[in-house]
Amino acid sequence: MVFISFLVLMFELIFFIFIGFLLFFLFWHSYATRNSPYISIPNEVLPETIKTLHVKKGDIVYDLGSGDGKVLFALYEKEPNAKYIGIDISYWPYFVSKRKKEQNHDKADLTFYRQDVFDTELSAATHIFIYSSAQFMDDILPKLKKELVKGTRLVSCDFKFSDKKEIQVIDLGRQGEKFGKNLYVYEF
Repeated sequence: MVFISFLVLMFELIFFIFIGFLLFFLFWHSYATRNSPYISIPNEVLPETIKTLHVKKGDIVYDLGSGDGKVLFALYEKEPNAKYIGIDISYWPYFVSKRKKEQNHDKADLTFYRQDVFDTELSAATHIFIYSSAQFMDDILPKLKKELVKGTRLVSCDFKFSDKKEIQVIDLGRQGEKFGKNLYVYEF
């Protein structure tokens, strides 16, 4: 009887330590990702996104908050002679994108990094795609203004800069939907 009580006590202790670790990780992850949740871009939005980015041979495309890599994989299918770089701080989307590349596009010029976009040098980019949050857009703008070369094209889905005027707004005809309503196009 004492042994069973000891096992129950040990199980409860391990369970509470696990829950504590899980809660700590979730709070830390929320802080580390600057409260930008992972939301995959709707598939219906991909064709217009690809068209709007205007990627050509030799271009260098960054996806800031690349998630599962869906946008970069779709861009690669359209233009395989460009270079594609995905940046995401979250472990799970990064792992998924790396796995998809290994399985389907092993020889493609697609690279994924698990790191903070604020610690990533962006000056080589000719094109940037962002699908994050309004707060992220405003937080990243000073870095973009400092690092991007003249002529860099940036397309954002759903969120725009509050301090920079877009050169084009594309209504995706999805006003009844929660995500994927507009593309905002910028030139730096």
